[in-house]
Amino acid sequence: MDSKPFSISAQANETLKSYRLTVAESVVGAYGALREYAQLLNNVFQSAPRAWYLVEAKETDAFAQLIHAEKQQLFSALNTIAEARTGAKHSNPSTIWARARAYAKQMDEQAQNKGVVEGEGSGETGQTQERRSLLLRTIEECTTLWKAYERESQFLDDAAKARQLKLVELLEACGIKRDALKV
Repeated sequence: MDSKPFSISAQANETLKSYRLTVAESVVGAYGALREYAQLLNNVFQSAPRAWYLVEAKETDAFAQLIHAEKQQLFSALNTIAEARTGAKHSNPSTIWARARAYAKQMDEQAQNKGVVEGEGSGETGQTQERRSLLLRTIEECTTLWKAYERESQFLDDAAKARQLKLVELLEACGIKRDALKV
């Protein structure tokens, strides 16, 4: 019994190719977008009392409420877009949130342990020091300077106040909101 090998039409093959590319682009785009979102959350909550991704669902303090509100806004956006495209809510928005938390934790650890550089900032001792990303260094150092200005605020002249304002503008350019700055 001679059986003919199974094959698909050229049109079906082209349709599959088109959908395959659409799936690949959306998966890769979603991965990149989710990683960027996680990094932005890390930047926004850099000066928070603790890492945002450690906030658990049962927590009720003011910082946790802020994180829960962000999570709900993400869930709402996911559901809105899913309903517009498929007519149904997103199947599991909590999985997307969990991935964002995992990416944020991973990126935060990588930023803190970027690698070891011989002698950088170690003076003449030759000891090694961890390399921090330029963004992290900018945020940390500008925040430290801003706090110093803020502690001395009653003694600042106009030029010093203008410098402090420039620090705030630079921190905002790094993704830190003005109301997140605290002494």
